[in-house]
Amino acid sequence: MQATGASVSLAVVLAFLCVLPVFSETSQAPEGTDTTPSCTEKSTLTLILQGNDREASFRCPATWTLQPADLTQAYENADSSNTVALDTLVSGATLIHDSENSKYTLTLPSERTDKTFQYKCQKPSQDASGKNTVNSASQSCKIVVKVFASEIKSAIECKEGEINVATVKVTGNALSLKCKNLTLDPPDVQNVYDDEDGKCESKVALTSLVDGSLAAVAAEQQDNGEYALSISELPTDAKHLCYKCVAKQSKTQAGDASKECMLKLTVASGAAAFATASISVGILASLASFLSAN
Repeated sequence: MQATGASVSLAVVLAFLCVLPVFSETSQAPEGTDTTPSCTEKSTLTLILQGNDREASFRCPATWTLQPADLTQAYENADSSNTVALDTLVSGATLIHDSENSKYTLTLPSERTDKTFQYKCQKPSQDASGKNTVNSASQSCKIVVKVFASEIKSAIECKEGEINVATVKVTGNALSLKCKNLTLDPPDVQNVYDDEDGKCESKVALTSLVDGSLAAVAAEQQDNGEYALSISELPTDAKHLCYKCVAKQSKTQAGDASKECMLKLTVASGAAAFATASISVGILASLASFLSAN
C-alpha cells in the first residue's frame, strides 16, 4: 500500500513538472504597438542572430511581397536570381508567415554555423489595367540575415541605409557598434533613443531603461566611431533601445534614411529566466526529498 501511495505521489509531482509555465524569449509589445522591423524603400534590414538567438521576426512594407515566395527557399547572396533551400543554408531552419499579423518568423536550431543569406520585399507595379503585379523591374528592398554560431566578437558595422536588429540576453560587454564614416546619435553616450514604439525618436537617459553604459572603445580615439555597450543587469521587462549613425552633414539632411543607419536593440527580460530557474530548483529539491523519504 505504501508503494502504491508513493507511485501516486510521484505521478502527481511529475504531472506538475509537465505544466510548469513556459516563458517566451520574445517580448510582447504594448497592445496596439507593433515593433516588428521592416526594410524600407531607402533602407536594408539586417537581422543579427547570435548564438543564443533562436528566432527573429520581420515584415515587408504594406502591400509588398516577400521573395522568394516559397518560404523553404532563400537567396544565398546579393544576386537574387538564384534561390537555395533554407535547410541547405542552415540545417533545421524554418520560415513561417503569420498572415493575420503580416509578419514572418525565422526559427533556427541551436547547432549551426556562421551563415549569411537574404530575402527581398518587392513592391507591386501596375499593369496596363491598373492591377498590381510583381515583376523584376519593380522596386524592392533587402532583408539580410546574419546567423552566428556563438556570440559575435566583432563590432556591428553600421553603414548608410541600413537598419540592424539584434537582441541582448547576457550581462557584461553585450556588443560593439561601429559608425563607419558616420557620427553616433545621440552624440552623448549617456543617452539613447527609446524604441518602444519602433520609431527611434524619443531621446532618454540610457540608465532610465537599462542598468548599462555605452563608451567609446578607445576614448582617446573617439573619432574611430566604435562604441561598446555593457549591460550590468537584465531588466525586469524587455527594453527596446535604438542608436543611429548619421552623416556629419546631417543637419541639412535630417530625416533622410538613406544617409543614416540604425541599430535597434532588444535587451531581454531577466525575470523569465530567473522565475523558471527558481521554480525548477524548488521542484527538483522537493522531488529529491520525496524520493529519499520513500
